[in-house]
Amino acid sequence: MASRAILCLALLLVVTGGICGCGSASDGTADGVAATQPVVLHRGNGGDPQTLDPARAEDVHSFNVLTDLYEGLLSLDAHGNIIAGVAESWDVSSDGLIYTFRLAEDARWSDGTPVTAEHFMAGMRRTLAPDTGSAYSFLLYPIRNAEAIAQGKLEATSLGVTAYDATTVVIELRARAPYFPSVLTMPIAYPFRGDSGAPSERFSDPQQFVGNGPFVLDEWHPGSHIRLRKNPAFREADTVAIDEVKYFAITAPVTELNMYRAGELDITFTVPGSHVNGLRETHAAELQIVPNLGLYYLAFDLSEAPFDNAALRKALSM
Repeated sequence: MASRAILCLALLLVVTGGICGCGSASDGTADGVAATQPVVLHRGNGGDPQTLDPARAEDVHSFNVLTDLYEGLLSLDAHGNIIAGVAESWDVSSDGLIYTFRLAEDARWSDGTPVTAEHFMAGMRRTLAPDTGSAYSFLLYPIRNAEAIAQGKLEATSLGVTAYDATTVVIELRARAPYFPSVLTMPIAYPFRGDSGAPSERFSDPQQFVGNGPFVLDEWHPGSHIRLRKNPAFREADTVAIDEVKYFAITAPVTELNMYRAGELDITFTVPGSHVNGLRETHAAELQIVPNLGLYYLAFDLSEAPFDNAALRKALSM
């Protein structure tokens, strides 16, 4: 069974002052000076990210981390509404075909380099390039020439995305697509820096990683955890109340729940279905069940028995 869900089905959230960033813990030192302790959020992630390459990511475990590492032209608030991201303002032509985005001048990559319109144009061109192999490139097809580029019929330079100047991105659609702003909040539309590290390691090596989100990659131990640390170059770094986020690759929901109960996790990726009713009674204030928009499907190899039998397939569909 496969899923293209971007939101997790259920979360357990500890509502505490430390996690919400309302206060910092401190310990007294030998000379009586209080040492501020970092605020660390421990999250269950349901498994390892497939990749931290925004153009190639296609699983929720990757998306969870990527939204901390990068910021798109637009973003989503806590209620799922479209809000400004790197683009501090934008407008749409009367025919709905031309979107013009104006970038915040203080937007920076984690190494201090300005985030420019060229980087967003490069990111979308890279997503659509056939050799990138992006599973979600089709979401950019509303853009003029995007589909033909993904099929190798046109060069990337023909894409309807233009860096008008350093802080202005103009996107031309082939037809009206009222949902298009939501696409720009996704990793496939994140900016890209071609000069940031070796191609095979720029997304996985903390020493080479460069992002433009509220956090940067600090360490990645596959099968164990990913640690992110606050990005001081982020344009709104003063509003980020968490110093570190630690994502744990926990595939068993029961194990994850036990770690939460033991105080080892602050948020779980999901909860066991068999425990939901009990948690409604024992952890009513902490259990969060949210709507999930996703597609679940079963894929059959029709070239092998028994599914090579058309009559059997018809019977199953009935």
